[in-house]
Amino acid sequence: MIKNFIFDFGGVILDIDMPKVFRGFAALGVGAEAMGIATGALAANSPILQLFSQYQCGTISTDEFCSIIASKCRPGTTKEQVAETWLTVCVDLPQHRLDAIQELRKNHKVYLLSNINDLHWDYCCEKWFNRGGHNCEEYFDKLFLSQRMGMEKPNPEIFKQVIAATGIVPEETMFLDDTLENLESAAKLGFQTFHAAPGVDWIKEFVG
Repeated sequence: MIKNFIFDFGGVILDIDMPKVFRGFAALGVGAEAMGIATGALAANSPILQLFSQYQCGTISTDEFCSIIASKCRPGTTKEQVAETWLTVCVDLPQHRLDAIQELRKNHKVYLLSNINDLHWDYCCEKWFNRGGHNCEEYFDKLFLSQRMGMEKPNPEIFKQVIAATGIVPEETMFLDDTLENLESAAKLGFQTFHAAPGVDWIKEFVG
């Protein structure tokens, strides 16, 4: 029996477009070498992905993140331009998904576990969670954000921290994510998992 739900954010609740960010950085003058792009694909160990990881783990600040990216752009590129480009990944947070989460909360505990950074989180709170006089705490029993926890999925320690903070039983908990590596890490700890792949509607599966 499912008693709890843990949601990933980007790609599950929030519609995202990561290629748009890379196109935007390229337009600002970030070269393929700086981004670690080889044969048209982003390498797993690319410098820019490592930078993203540092930022969403909170080891560098927003100002540091934007400064580093700006230093890889054309001369004269500002930190504000970098921030604006970085935010283009956030496409939409449909209200019907938030309504579905509130419906789940009537009979379940609902948590958010996201690899995210300050710029994206603050933007989404201001633009979507806070609309209509609401706030993000109304939709989740507790928030687990990588930038505050100092670690990111798929590190199993982040799931262990969620268990310790909530007292949930993994076998009674459904974890939804769009990344298979994160789901595999959770499954090893006993969580039930659901792959919220593009085009898959988790609302039909769990809310109806």
